[in-house]
Amino acid sequence: MSGVWSLMGCDITSPPTLKPQQHHPLSVPMKSQEEPIWKFLKEELDIHSRNALYIEAFTHKHDDTGTNNQRLAFLGDRVISLVIRNYYFQKDPQGDKGDLTDASIDMENEKTLAKKSVELGISSLMIGPNIPDEERPKSEALEALFGAIYLDQGFDKARILAEKYLF
Repeated sequence: MSGVWSLMGCDITSPPTLKPQQHHPLSVPMKSQEEPIWKFLKEELDIHSRNALYIEAFTHKHDDTGTNNQRLAFLGDRVISLVIRNYYFQKDPQGDKGDLTDASIDMENEKTLAKKSVELGISSLMIGPNIPDEERPKSEALEALFGAIYLDQGFDKARILAEKYLF
């Protein structure tokens, strides 16, 4: 593999290509809600893209209609998990499966991810009415952001940012 991340023989360093029908329909929130997100992406994460996926990542699921961050959270959860597990695998070459799992689980849990979401200011940028002040929406916003980064920028960018901000 010579340094290239691969999963089941697929190169995951490049963002997947979305077909036109796969673009995410988005009820466009007020521009005043979007601008702080674009500023955060540019200034904090050095992401200059204005891909609608990022607005989706910050959109809390408040009912069963419209676009929200749930699908991106599903994907981002695995991106974060892979980065964390690789980190501990590399950090402890002699560690057994149990030790590596224990270390990873502490980083992958909802409470830890929610805390990181607050520390990074992600939870304060969430879009939607009546967002509960609970761990789940905060951790899902972080996961969704990493799902969006993976799709827009590729796995390497998601990995670099996860290593920088999660450890």
